[in-house]
Amino acid sequence: MECWRSMKMNKLLTFCIVAAFILAIGSSANATLTTYVEVLKYPTGYFWEGSGAGVKTSPYFRYGSKNQDWEWTHTFSPSPAATGIVSATIAINAYDVDNPGSENDIYAGGFGGTLLGTLVGPSDAWQTTTFDLPSSTHTALMGGSLDFGIDIDNDGSALTLGTSTLTVTYNVPAPGAVLLGGLGVGLVGWFRRRRAL
Repeated sequence: MECWRSMKMNKLLTFCIVAAFILAIGSSANATLTTYVEVLKYPTGYFWEGSGAGVKTSPYFRYGSKNQDWEWTHTFSPSPAATGIVSATIAINAYDVDNPGSENDIYAGGFGGTLLGTLVGPSDAWQTTTFDLPSSTHTALMGGSLDFGIDIDNDGSALTLGTSTLTVTYNVPAPGAVLLGGLGVGLVGWFRRRRAL
C-alpha cells in the first residue's frame, strides 16, 4: 500500500513539474509588446520649432565650421516588469540639410559612440530621418538613458534640429501567465513538502 502511494505521488509530482515548465514557457510567449515614445523639442537644448525667424539664427542654426556640434540625452522609463527591448529607433527632424556630400552624422552613445548614419533632407525645408538603434545600445537604454550627438560637416554646412523622437518597443510579461506560472511552481513545492512529511 505504501509503495502504491509513493508511485502515485511520484506521478503527480512529475505531472506538476511538467505543468509548471509548460506554464513558464507560456509566460514568456505571452509577453505583451509595449511602446515608449519620448520627443525632445523646443525649448530643450538647441531644438527649434516651426519656420519663424529663429530657424536660421544662432543658437539654433548650427555650423560645423564653428564647432557647433552638440549632444542631447533621451531617457527611457519602461515598466518595472520589462524583460527586454525588441526594437528602438530615433527619428530626427532637421531643417536645411542640403549640401550634397555633406556628412551630418548622428551617433548613439554620444560622440565616439555608434555611428547611426547621416541626416538627409532638402534645402530650406524640414525632413525627418529615422535610424534603427542597434542592439548594442539597448543595455544603455534599459539603464534609463542614452546620449545622442550630431557631428555637423565642416564644409560650411549648417542646419537646425526640430525634434528628436525616441521610440522603444519592449516586452512585458502578461500578468495572467506570470500568475499561472507562480501557481504551478507553488503547487510543485506544496506536493514536494507533503511528500517529505
